[in-house]
Formats: sequence, C-alpha cells, structure tokens
Amino acid sequence: MRLSSFFGFISVGVGNRRVLVITSAANLFEADDVMSRGVDNIDYKESASHNPFVGDDEVGSMPINYAGTIISSSSNPVDADADGGRGGAHEVTGIDGAVNATSGELSDIFDDSSVKATAAIGSNMLDDQIICGYQGWYGHPADGAPIKRWRHWFRVNGTAPPYEDVMVDFYPAIDEYDVGDLMESGVKMPDGTYAKFFSSARPNVVLKHFQWMAAYGISGAFHHRFMTDSGNTPIHATRTIVLRNVRDAAEATGRLFAVSYDIAGNGNNVLERLKNDWINLVDNERITSSNQYIHQNGLPVLHVYGIGFTSIPVNDTTGVQNLIDWFQSTDAGRYRVFFIGGVPGRWRDGVGDSRTGAAWKNIYDSLDGIHPWHVGRWDDATTFDTYYSDYIADDVAYCKERGIRYMPTLWPGFSWHNLKSKEIVPRPAINSVPRSGGKFMWKQAYTYAANDDINTIFCAQFDEVDEGTAVFKVTARTTDLPLPEGGWLGLDADGINLPSDWYLRLAGEAQLMLERKRPLTGTIPLDPNIPWVPYTSGPTGSPSTRPTRSPTGSPSSNPTNKPTNTPGPTRNPSARPTPSPTGSLLSNPTNKPTNTSGPTGIPSARPTPSPTGSQSSNPTITPTNQTPTIKNTSLNPTRRPGMSRPKVGKKKQSKGRKKPSGIRRKYKRNGG
Repeated sequence: MRLSSFFGFISVGVGNRRVLVITSAANLFEADDVMSRGVDNIDYKESASHNPFVGDDEVGSMPINYAGTIISSSSNPVDADADGGRGGAHEVTGIDGAVNATSGELSDIFDDSSVKATAAIGSNMLDDQIICGYQGWYGHPADGAPIKRWRHWFRVNGTAPPYEDVMVDFYPAIDEYDVGDLMESGVKMPDGTYAKFFSSARPNVVLKHFQWMAAYGISGAFHHRFMTDSGNTPIHATRTIVLRNVRDAAEATGRLFAVSYDIAGNGNNVLERLKNDWINLVDNERITSSNQYIHQNGLPVLHVYGIGFTSIPVNDTTGVQNLIDWFQSTDAGRYRVFFIGGVPGRWRDGVGDSRTGAAWKNIYDSLDGIHPWHVGRWDDATTFDTYYSDYIADDVAYCKERGIRYMPTLWPGFSWHNLKSKEIVPRPAINSVPRSGGKFMWKQAYTYAANDDINTIFCAQFDEVDEGTAVFKVTARTTDLPLPEGGWLGLDADGINLPSDWYLRLAGEAQLMLERKRPLTGTIPLDPNIPWVPYTSGPTGSPSTRPTRSPTGSPSSNPTNKPTNTPGPTRNPSARPTPSPTGSLLSNPTNKPTNTSGPTGIPSARPTPSPTGSQSSNPTITPTNQTPTIKNTSLNPTRRPGMSRPKVGKKKQSKGRKKPSGIRRKYKRNGG
C-alpha cells in the first residue's frame, strides 16, 4: 500500500521535525496499489477501529490514524467512489491534526529518501521550458506487452528479423539498459554478435530515459498518444502501458510530462474518440492527478497534433471547434484543459500543408497554445534564418497580440534512409539533414531563446530514431554500428567525433540558456572532449548540483534574479533587442545559397520531409564567460476559457521581403 498522489502537500519543519501539511486532497488513500501514485515505501499503522484504506465504501466521519497521528478529522476524508480520487467536492479540510503534530510521530513516517514529489501542483509549468516529444513506441516480442511483436524497429515480426526490414537509422546505445529488457535481432554486429533492441513497454527502459532527462537537465516530455487503433486493441493497450511507465518515471525523477494526442491517419470520427479517451485517462488512469503532470494557468495541459493539416482527413471545422470549445469550457469540469494545437508550419497564412479559410483561422485563434510542426521546414542554418525571419518571428508577434502561447519546434537533424527504403524511389539518402556536430540544433535553440516572447520550446524528439531526430543516447562511432556498413548513421557522420550523449548535453544547456542561467551565445558552449558531469545523483534523479525545476514551473533558486512569471503587463521587447534572425549566428562555410522553396519529401507520423541540405562544418565550441542577460518573462495572461480575446485588426504584411514559395508536403503515416 502506498500513499496516493494528491492535489498538494507541503513538507514543512516544526522545530527539528518534519510534518505534513495537506492543502487540498481527495481520495488521499487508495486501496488499489497499482493506481496509487506519489510517495513510495511508507510504513503505516492502521487504526484499530477502522481500516483507513478503503476501496468501495466510505470512511464516513472516522478519523484516520496514521502511525498513531491523526492526519484528518474531516467528514468523509477518504472516498474512493464519489469522485474517483480526482479532486472535487470531497476535500480533506480537517488538517489541524497534521499541522499541529509537533510531537514527532508524523515525521517518523516520512523519510526524505522516500518522498518523490514534494511540491503542490503549480499553475504555470510551461514557463521557460524545453519539453521533448516522447514516442515510446518501440517494442519486441519478448517484452510482455499485448502486441507481442516487433514494433518500430522492424517492419515484420519474427524472432530474428534482418537488416532489410530495419526501420531506423540510428542504433541506440544499449549499454545502460537491463539485459532483460533487450532482445536480439537478426542484425549482425561487427564482432559477430547480434544487435539488441529495447522495448518502451518495459518500465525500466522508460525510467532510464527519464533518468537521462534528469541527469542532463531536460525538463520533461510530451508523450505521444496515437489515435489510430484507439479501440480496445492490443496496440492501444500497449500505448496505455507506456503512458503509465512515463507517469511513474516522471514521478520517480522529478520530470514533467503531459499527453500529446496524434490524430493523423484518422477521419472526423476521431474527435469523439479522443474526447472519450481523455475522459478515460482522467477517470481511470488518473493521469492529471500526478504532481508531475504539466499544468498551465491552473489547468492540465493537453497537446493535440494534427489540427489543420491538408494531409490529415480531419476536415470538420465545426467538430474541431466544438471539441476545442468543450475542452476549454467550465462545463468540462475535471476534463477541462489548457489546449495546445499541433498545427502546420504555415498555419497563419494558410498555405502549404495548412488548410485555409475563415473557419480554420478561427480554430487557430481559439487555441490556448500553438505548436507548429517545424521538422523539415529548413535544412541548414541559412534556410533556418530565412524561415525564422519570414514566418516564425511573425507567428510569435501574432500569438502575443492574441494571448496565445507560441511553442516552436527544435530539432537536431533528420534521416529516414531505412524507414522509407521500400516506399520512396530512389531511396532517401542517409543523413539527409546533417546535424553538423550540434551546430544545426544550437542555432535554433539560441535564436528561440533570444526572443523574449518565446517561453516554451518543443524538442523533437527524445527517442525518435525512425526519422533520425532523437536526442537520447545513440551509437556515436560508425565503426561500432551494426552491419552492413553504410546502412546506419553514427554521430560522427559529419566528420566530428562526439560522445553518445552529446545531444542530451545540448538540450540541457539550451534549457539553461532559455532560463537565463547560461549566457545567450550563438556558439556551442560545451566541449565534447570534456567528460560530462551529471546534474543529478542517485537512482531516482534527485537533484544535486542544479535544482530540479519544481512542478510550479519555477526552479527552487533564482540565481539570475529572473522576474517571476505572474499575470501582468505585456512583456517589454525593448528589454533586450531580439537579434536579427538573419544574422550570422553560425557560419555557412559552404556559402550555400538560401533554399527559398524549402526541402521536400514525404513525412510520416508528423509531417517531416526528406531534405537534401548538407552541412559539414565543425561547430565552434567555445565556452563563454558572458554575464547572463535577464530575460523579462511577464506575459499577458493567456486566455482562459470563457474569457474574450482582445479584438485586433489584420496585421499588415511587411513589404520588401521575398517569401519562400512554400514547402511541398505529401503526408504518409509512419504509424503509432
């Protein structure tokens, strides 16, 4: 039996003891050990007169005796079926026993080593955050999941699939996974052994990923929940298993997480199915009750990718608008959310792969947050400059005027040589958008962080090796890759020797730069030859040298005296001029002309191209000693459901600037 997670508790000191102050709770104790979340390994003593852990009936007015200390004398403090533990009418209000328990009994229950989550749910957890997309879709036949097959590693099932059926370009670094979580394939290694692959359905695999997030200072993840096969199927059941793994790992490591629905590959009937699935996640999985679930403006954050794409056959504008309105309405009750839409890159002007018309514009304008999918929209530093100045900068200004949170996409590179080997003729080249030793990713991170009106960044992706955008640990050296030679991508593909964790390091440094705990710099401030010192210690990723961002969205310390994000006046852009997005933040040694038409290709699970750009330069690796610039973070309060947006006129199109002709998109699902 474990103490359940609940809406808020604060561990406070009384003299030299520590006691628990319950601020607001419902269904504090749960009979179902699987569903309880939060604090593990707590010794407890049940009341002699009544069992305080109740499954189906109510405790009534019986006080709960916990190791001899009365935690609550409230009426009906524990109700397992009145509201399912989600909060609501039944709050624990009689907390005097806990607050006044100075005799020490209560502190004996709680041990600092066992408390995983120690802060109440906050209201602005997206502020100054880089959140990674997390696919979690990998599987193998021996993982114990309902699918019982290879998933996303190979096209076909079988005990030993060969290289010809491989679907990924990067080979993960497997040395830190438990042997029992891996399965051999039919792909040979240079030493004659066989390549092994992990499964996301294994809890320790996901825990390892979140431990890496904690160790490198990455805030957390949006877990992608694909709506194909969303009925009672083995695939969907496996996705729920992975989501539970994500929740448990986030709680164990102090990371943040939220659900990101993907509606690609569906028709208009997905809208009702998505709504029902969310109700199930809230009611039965209690996903939003976790202290680590991302909240913004006091509401759980929900991300829905696929809104407005011409390639996705969800074209019922009335249905889409009604779904958004319901999620934002007080009528939704506990299902109400802060709604972020995953939209096309050219959503604002309705061109390229974006649907157009007044109804779609109204849909975009009604969102609480906008996340354009930018993977493949540029293929080197120069084309990024062009795209940023022509589209993203205006997107940011447009959203600021309307109180919409803008979340651009940060991505390290792209390659789907194996994924599309049987679908695209000629076969896509490996390393189609080179990473250039991190220079490509850092250019984006710096430009975003330098804009005072960008507070949240979506990093695509943590574990996406299908399309080569992963930032987690992969095989660094080409000589260590599986066979055949030339069939896989190593981190040294651009002629730069890098450690397997290089992009985790960059993501963590970008997070610090966004928070102004590092100087703004257009050059990579790390040396790959210097061994990395993790930010964390211990198996659960408890912070040591750097404070873990609390669930309130604020770090426990504020070394740069950065202003707190409270509702207030519009952020002052003159506090620090945004650098010219076309400036030479990173060099273009090949003098490559700007690609105004953008890369082309066939995207998969999220519209991503097979660009042909090339980079070969070694990034400048120069640690900086600049004084950090204090970033002004006071935003206009983002529109809450029921609040009207200010009326603004149509923004004038700037003149004298040549616009790229657009990026051609042809959509084909990769599958969830």
